[in-house]
Amino acid sequence: MVNELHVKLKDILGNSFIIEGNKPIKIDKHTMDYVGSIAKKLSNSRGRILSHGVELDDDLSDMISSIIFKKNKNRALFERLLLKNDRLTTMNKWKILHDLVKEHVVPEEVNGINMHDLLRDIHEFIDIRNMFAHGIFVFDSDNNFTVNLRYHRNGEKNTDISVITKASAKYQDISIKISRVIIYLEK
Repeated sequence: MVNELHVKLKDILGNSFIIEGNKPIKIDKHTMDYVGSIAKKLSNSRGRILSHGVELDDDLSDMISSIIFKKNKNRALFERLLLKNDRLTTMNKWKILHDLVKEHVVPEEVNGINMHDLLRDIHEFIDIRNMFAHGIFVFDSDNNFTVNLRYHRNGEKNTDISVITKASAKYQDISIKISRVIIYLEK
Protein backbone atom coordinates (compact mmCIF):
# COMPACT_ATOMS: atom_id res chain seq x y z
CA MET A 1 0.00 0.00 0.00
CA VAL A 2 2.91 2.41 0.65
CA ASN A 3 3.97 2.10 -3.00
CA GLU A 4 0.36 2.62 -4.11
CA LEU A 5 0.19 5.79 -2.00
CA HIS A 6 3.44 7.03 -3.53
CA VAL A 7 2.09 6.38 -7.05
CA LYS A 8 -1.20 8.12 -6.22
CA LEU A 9 0.59 11.21 -4.87
CA LYS A 10 2.93 11.27 -7.86
CA ASP A 11 -0.08 11.24 -10.20
CA ILE A 12 -1.57 14.23 -8.38
CA LEU A 13 1.49 16.28 -7.35
CA GLY A 14 4.21 15.13 -9.76
CA ASN A 15 7.62 15.21 -8.10
CA SER A 16 6.73 18.02 -5.69
CA PHE A 17 6.17 15.88 -2.59
CA ILE A 18 7.88 13.50 -0.20
CA ILE A 19 6.63 11.21 2.55
CA GLU A 20 8.70 11.39 5.72
CA GLY A 21 8.53 9.52 8.98
CA ASN A 22 10.48 7.16 11.17
CA LYS A 23 7.76 4.78 12.23
CA PRO A 24 6.73 1.90 9.99
CA ILE A 25 3.47 2.88 8.32
CA LYS A 26 0.43 0.84 7.61
CA ILE A 27 -1.85 2.32 5.02
CA ASP A 28 -5.45 1.30 4.57
CA LYS A 29 -7.97 2.46 1.97
CA HIS A 30 -9.25 5.24 4.25
CA THR A 31 -5.73 6.64 4.66
CA MET A 32 -5.15 6.40 0.89
CA ASP A 33 -8.36 8.33 0.22
CA TYR A 34 -7.60 10.88 2.95
CA VAL A 35 -4.06 11.61 1.75
CA GLY A 36 -5.24 11.61 -1.88
CA SER A 37 -7.91 14.21 -1.13
CA ILE A 38 -5.35 16.40 0.66
CA ALA A 39 -3.00 16.08 -2.32
CA LYS A 40 -5.75 17.14 -4.75
CA LYS A 41 -6.55 20.21 -2.64
CA LEU A 42 -2.85 21.09 -2.47
CA SER A 43 -2.48 20.69 -6.21
CA ASN A 44 -5.48 22.95 -6.85
CA SER A 45 -4.22 25.53 -4.36
CA ARG A 46 -0.74 25.50 -5.86
CA GLY A 47 -2.25 26.03 -9.31
CA ARG A 48 -4.38 28.91 -8.08
CA ILE A 49 -1.42 30.61 -6.36
CA LEU A 50 0.79 30.20 -9.43
CA SER A 51 -2.01 31.58 -11.60
CA HIS A 52 -2.31 34.57 -9.27
CA GLY A 53 1.44 35.02 -9.68
CA VAL A 54 1.04 35.27 -13.46
CA GLU A 55 -1.82 37.76 -13.03
CA LEU A 56 0.27 39.80 -10.59
CA ASP A 57 3.11 39.87 -13.10
CA ASP A 58 0.74 41.35 -15.72
CA ASP A 59 -0.63 43.83 -13.17
CA LEU A 60 2.88 45.03 -12.34
CA SER A 61 3.59 45.50 -16.05
CA ASP A 62 0.41 47.55 -16.42
CA MET A 63 1.24 49.68 -13.38
CA ILE A 64 4.80 50.38 -14.57
CA SER A 65 3.49 51.30 -18.03
CA SER A 66 0.88 53.59 -16.50
CA ILE A 67 3.54 55.36 -14.45
CA ILE A 68 5.96 55.86 -17.32
CA PHE A 69 3.69 56.37 -20.32
CA LYS A 70 0.09 57.00 -19.24
CA LYS A 71 -1.64 56.81 -22.64
CA ASN A 72 1.45 57.54 -24.75
CA LYS A 73 1.73 55.80 -28.14
CA ASN A 74 5.02 54.16 -27.09
CA ARG A 75 3.35 52.29 -24.25
CA ALA A 76 2.40 49.23 -26.31
CA LEU A 77 5.92 48.99 -27.73
CA PHE A 78 7.47 49.33 -24.26
CA GLU A 79 5.19 46.59 -22.90
CA ARG A 80 5.85 44.23 -25.81
CA LEU A 81 9.63 44.67 -25.84
CA LEU A 82 10.30 44.83 -22.14
CA LEU A 83 7.47 44.04 -19.75
CA LYS A 84 5.21 41.41 -21.27
CA ASN A 85 7.76 38.83 -22.27
CA ASP A 86 10.21 36.66 -20.38
CA ARG A 87 13.01 39.22 -20.08
CA LEU A 88 11.93 40.44 -16.65
CA THR A 89 10.86 38.31 -13.72
CA THR A 90 8.08 39.40 -11.42
CA MET A 91 10.72 40.33 -8.86
CA ASN A 92 12.54 42.48 -11.46
CA LYS A 93 9.26 44.30 -12.09
CA TRP A 94 8.79 44.73 -8.34
CA LYS A 95 12.27 46.27 -8.14
CA ILE A 96 11.46 48.71 -10.98
CA LEU A 97 8.24 49.72 -9.26
CA HIS A 98 10.09 50.04 -5.94
CA ASP A 99 12.66 52.33 -7.57
CA LEU A 100 9.94 54.44 -9.21
CA VAL A 101 8.36 54.99 -5.80
CA LYS A 102 11.75 55.59 -4.16
CA GLU A 103 12.64 58.20 -6.80
CA HIS A 104 9.24 59.89 -6.23
CA VAL A 105 8.11 59.28 -9.81
CA VAL A 106 5.00 57.95 -8.09
CA PRO A 107 3.57 59.65 -5.00
CA GLU A 108 3.86 57.71 -1.73
CA GLU A 109 0.08 57.62 -1.57
CA VAL A 110 -2.02 56.99 -4.67
CA ASN A 111 -5.81 56.99 -4.56
CA GLY A 112 -5.75 56.32 -0.80
CA ILE A 113 -3.20 53.50 -1.13
CA ASN A 114 0.19 53.73 0.57
CA MET A 115 2.65 52.60 -2.10
CA HIS A 116 5.23 51.37 0.43
CA ASP A 117 2.60 49.12 2.05
CA LEU A 118 1.51 47.89 -1.37
CA LEU A 119 5.11 47.11 -2.32
CA ARG A 120 5.60 45.19 0.94
CA ASP A 121 2.43 43.16 0.30
CA ILE A 122 3.46 42.42 -3.29
CA HIS A 123 6.90 41.27 -2.10
CA GLU A 124 5.29 38.96 0.50
CA PHE A 125 3.04 37.45 -2.17
CA ILE A 126 5.97 36.92 -4.54
CA ASP A 127 7.79 35.09 -1.71
CA ILE A 128 4.75 32.88 -1.08
CA ARG A 129 4.35 32.21 -4.80
CA ASN A 130 8.00 31.17 -4.97
CA MET A 131 7.54 28.81 -2.02
CA PHE A 132 4.79 27.00 -3.94
CA ALA A 133 6.58 27.12 -7.29
CA HIS A 134 9.85 25.70 -6.00
CA GLY A 135 8.97 23.97 -2.74
CA ILE A 136 7.79 20.44 -2.05
CA PHE A 137 4.95 19.16 0.09
CA VAL A 138 6.13 16.98 2.96
CA PHE A 139 3.62 14.42 4.24
CA ASP A 140 4.57 13.37 7.78
CA SER A 141 3.52 9.75 8.19
CA ASP A 142 4.46 9.86 11.90
CA ASN A 143 1.95 12.65 12.50
CA ASN A 144 -1.24 11.56 10.73
CA PHE A 145 0.09 12.70 7.35
CA THR A 146 0.14 16.37 8.30
CA VAL A 147 1.56 18.41 5.47
CA ASN A 148 4.20 21.15 5.45
CA LEU A 149 5.72 23.02 2.58
CA ARG A 150 9.51 22.76 2.42
CA TYR A 151 11.38 25.41 0.48
CA HIS A 152 14.81 27.01 0.31
CA ARG A 153 15.44 30.65 1.17
CA ASN A 154 18.58 31.33 3.14
CA GLY A 155 18.69 27.64 3.99
CA GLU A 156 16.00 25.00 4.12
CA LYS A 157 12.73 25.99 5.80
CA ASN A 158 9.31 24.52 6.42
CA THR A 159 6.00 26.29 6.70
CA ASP A 160 2.52 25.21 7.57
CA ILE A 161 0.26 24.98 4.53
CA SER A 162 -2.13 27.49 6.10
CA VAL A 163 -0.07 29.97 4.06
CA ILE A 164 -2.42 28.97 1.19
CA THR A 165 -5.30 30.90 2.76
CA LYS A 166 -3.05 33.86 3.45
CA ALA A 167 -1.79 33.90 -0.15
CA SER A 168 -5.24 33.91 -1.75
CA ALA A 169 -6.52 36.69 0.51
CA LYS A 170 -3.33 38.72 0.01
CA TYR A 171 -3.55 38.40 -3.76
CA GLN A 172 -7.18 39.58 -3.82
CA ASP A 173 -6.26 42.63 -1.73
CA ILE A 174 -3.22 43.43 -3.89
CA SER A 175 -5.18 43.07 -7.12
CA ILE A 176 -7.84 45.53 -5.98
CA LYS A 177 -5.22 48.04 -4.86
CA ILE A 178 -3.25 47.76 -8.10
CA SER A 179 -6.43 48.37 -10.10
CA ARG A 180 -7.13 51.50 -8.05
CA VAL A 181 -3.57 52.75 -8.57
CA ILE A 182 -3.73 52.15 -12.33
CA ILE A 183 -7.08 53.97 -12.60
CA TYR A 184 -5.60 56.96 -10.78
CA LEU A 185 -2.39 56.98 -12.84
CA GLU A 186 -4.23 56.86 -16.14
CA LYS A 187 -6.35 59.94 -15.41
